[in-house]
Amino acid sequence: MAVGRLETLVGMTEDEPGPVVARLLLGDELRKFREGAGLSLEQAEALLKERLPKWYRTKLNKVENGALKTTEAEIAALVDAYGVTGQQVAEIERLAREARRKAAPSRVPDWFKQFVSLSHSADEIRMWSGDLIPGQVHTSAYARECLAESVVISAAEVGPIAEDRQKRGDALFKANAPRVWVLVGEEALLRRVGSAEVMRGQLKRLRALSTLPHASFRVVPLAAGPHPAIGYPFTLLYVERAKSTIAYVESLTGADYIKKSDTYTLAFQRIESKALDEDASRAMLDRLLSDLDQE
Repeated sequence: MAVGRLETLVGMTEDEPGPVVARLLLGDELRKFREGAGLSLEQAEALLKERLPKWYRTKLNKVENGALKTTEAEIAALVDAYGVTGQQVAEIERLAREARRKAAPSRVPDWFKQFVSLSHSADEIRMWSGDLIPGQVHTSAYARECLAESVVISAAEVGPIAEDRQKRGDALFKANAPRVWVLVGEEALLRRVGSAEVMRGQLKRLRALSTLPHASFRVVPLAAGPHPAIGYPFTLLYVERAKSTIAYVESLTGADYIKKSDTYTLAFQRIESKALDEDASRAMLDRLLSDLDQE
């Protein structure tokens, strides 16, 4: 691999990629070095076990997928096993240091922290949610009503997490925000969460987002029928520097980060093909807001 590519990735001081993105970048570069050395995962694991007695089977796969940090000793063993030399070693070490850096704290569950870091680094964010408005565009009041029903978040955490959720979502309204697609099912807009005031505030937030030049808001009407992701909300995050799209899929007690996201990208496109256009989607929001004003 040419040195120039690594210089492009890590030769920066004022615009570091962030630890989660750095792990993804590092994993991709290490995989390319391994393949360039003609080593299978199994062969590389054996070489690493010789150099690092505490190395365990399947660890390399996690490192290459950006799921694990690496120590200085592990990086030294990896570049030695792959025959990496010269300036490329220094650049890999620098990227590994960035990957070990702690991200800024956020009031979210542990399994959600990687998503927070990824969303800060993402150049494009595509959200799909069928029966509830996506968390990234919640108002604190709407979020509080949703979080209050959680079986994994304590009552004491509800308020702070709700406030933090709106604060993080505010970044989508800024001039330097990523390109954003919000795709929701009509049922998400019809589901009453909290009082009329709470719903009004949430729908107004969506309405404001829908007018931004870098944002797209569209609704999949109930009349559109079935589609590939009924009951399966997900978010796609594209990180230009890593040339990678990661699918974030949340469950009741955890989440998966899927780098091989082609299936989710195709599903998003299929759902989008059934959605109302942006003007019709805004018109639906306006009708629902009008109905709430009459209550």
